[in-house]
Amino acid sequence: ARALVRYLSSDASIPDVADFREIPRQGVEGRIRGAFWRVGRMEEPGQVVGVWRDGVLLARVSLGDALRVEAKTSIQTIRSRGTEVHLLSGDREDAVRNVAEELGIADARAGLTPEDKAKIVRSHSETAMVGDGANDAAAFSAAGVGVAMHGSVEMALQTAHVFLSRPGLRGLLDLLRFADRNARVIRTNLLFSASYNVLGGTLAMLGWMTPLHAAVLMPLSALTVFASTLIQLRRDP
Repeated sequence: ARALVRYLSSDASIPDVADFREIPRQGVEGRIRGAFWRVGRMEEPGQVVGVWRDGVLLARVSLGDALRVEAKTSIQTIRSRGTEVHLLSGDREDAVRNVAEELGIADARAGLTPEDKAKIVRSHSETAMVGDGANDAAAFSAAGVGVAMHGSVEMALQTAHVFLSRPGLRGLLDLLRFADRNARVIRTNLLFSASYNVLGGTLAMLGWMTPLHAAVLMPLSALTVFASTLIQLRRDP
């Protein structure tokens, strides 16, 4: 669809459209120079769009989704982390099924409305929703983390928590690695802080640490945690 829009936008000879109307999940219609035009989905296998003028079918356009080169390996990498992957789409069932089979995704659901997607996301815990369309905005709000991909529409960007500026799924993998690394840093620093406080409290109760010692050692503890964080973040994930 975006390829068609880019192509048509470069043609300054396109006339104005009157009485324009968008029909959700069906298509668009309007009048051009007195003729009534409609562009919308056809009840045929695959993603087929028809073009009608005054009720007469003029053309059929067959559309398809070309998977990115890294799509399959990226999904496999995400699943190898123990993460469940679900495919939620508003497209036709046959198109969604073909994509799911190629990517090895067992749970693929088609013909979903934005509300359907949000409801499914809310039914799971610790979720991340990845998408790029206006139909994903509600699901972004329902998810623990909403990730808008490169090229997302404005409505999706308004509700997403994270925006990936690079096209493709490699940015998503980098985001997951960054999250894992930060989680390790947090766990390490919490363990260090807890151990330090337990040790300091024990020494204080035994009378081996004075308030002066504590006043000196507390800032050193904070500096140690800060230095540990910098060192760990500089390492490769």
